[in-house]
Amino acid sequence: MARHQISEYLTNNTIRTYYALDKSMMKAHAEKRNEDAESIARSLLENLDLPLLLRARACMMLGCGEGPDSLDMAKESVRVAELGLSLCEEPGELEKNLVKDCKKVLEEAQEAADQQDDDDDDEKNDDAMELV
Repeated sequence: MARHQISEYLTNNTIRTYYALDKSMMKAHAEKRNEDAESIARSLLENLDLPLLLRARACMMLGCGEGPDSLDMAKESVRVAELGLSLCEEPGELEKNLVKDCKKVLEEAQEAADQQDDDDDDEKNDDAMELV
């Protein structure tokens, strides 16, 4: 096998692996195995050559979680999805729906963060009242 053929072969296998991991991540999420889904998402994001579509989906998956970085990951999913859309010569429904889905996850993550802030404020006020 020539050097360029080996490089192409490895690239194709790498891309196939990324898509297989994405499929496993989505399946785990659908089956409510969120720890598995989040673990796969974090593994995917470690790869600098991860296609934008998959990067946005992995960020979106983490944005759906309850981790301390969920709001940041939801924001990143929108940024990456919009970047992918802007780079498409002929964007299709897939790209448009991904942006829409990422924005929905961001909205939900923002609401959850706002609720957490409200709960934290209430807790601080309760603690302050006990001290008085």
